[in-house]
Order: sequence, then C-alpha cells, then structure tokens
Amino acid sequence: MSWTFETQSLSARLAGERQVRLRALKLESSTADFLEGAPQVVWDVVVRKNGQATTEAWGGRPNLMIPPVSRRQEMPILPKWRVQAWLQSQSMRPDGDGSELVLTFFCNDIASRPITDAISEHFDDLDETTWCQFAKDFWD
Repeated sequence: MSWTFETQSLSARLAGERQVRLRALKLESSTADFLEGAPQVVWDVVVRKNGQATTEAWGGRPNLMIPPVSRRQEMPILPKWRVQAWLQSQSMRPDGDGSELVLTFFCNDIASRPITDAISEHFDDLDETTWCQFAKDFWD
C-alpha cells in the first residue's frame, strides 16, 4: 500500500480500486482511561466500547474496529495505542457527496515508523465489500 500527499492530505487505493483519503487521525492510550484493573475487565470494556457501530470521535461516524491482539498469550493485555483513522471516499450511491468510515485499530509502536504505514497494514482488512458494509454516505 502506498500513500500519496495531495494538497495536504493522504490518500491510498483499497483493493478494488476505491480511492480513500485520510481526513483526520486520533492517537490515544488504548486503556480507555483505566489506571488499574483486571486485564480481562479492561480488555472487555475497551474492545466492547470500540466495537460499537459508531464512534464518538468526529461526531459519531461509522466505525470498523480491527480487534486487538494481546501482547501476552496467557493474558489479554492491550497494545499500548488505539489509532482511529477517519477515512473518506467517493459516495456509494449516486446522490451522495461521499462516504466515510473510521478505521480503529491497536498497536504498540507509533514512533519508529510513519503512522501511515501502520494504517496501510490494516487496509488488507478493507475492500469494496467491507467498505460498503461499514461505511456510510454523507451529504454536504
């Protein structure tokens, strides 16, 4: 996957040739403001909260969460970071102005490489069928 800079925005092509633009990015701790607690409880709350159909970021836009992989096999330990990438593309319907989706995923490292590389890795989970299933059209 390659990202290109276009008038201060990043864009990429999904499988199936859909052009997608990164509108905004939100990086935060994955633990949902928990300072302590049983790892299983924290995991359940964070994954359930982030797995909802919409996200609070950017006004309740549709969300596709890529489930996290535990940092330890014997215990559910969340990766350090939660990343939310607000993506926009052309409309799925002829009367729409565009379509959008917030891609949410978890990772341990956001410093050693460009964040666009981390986002691109998750584009394998997105294709035209998945986009049409989770994204929503919008009208300006």
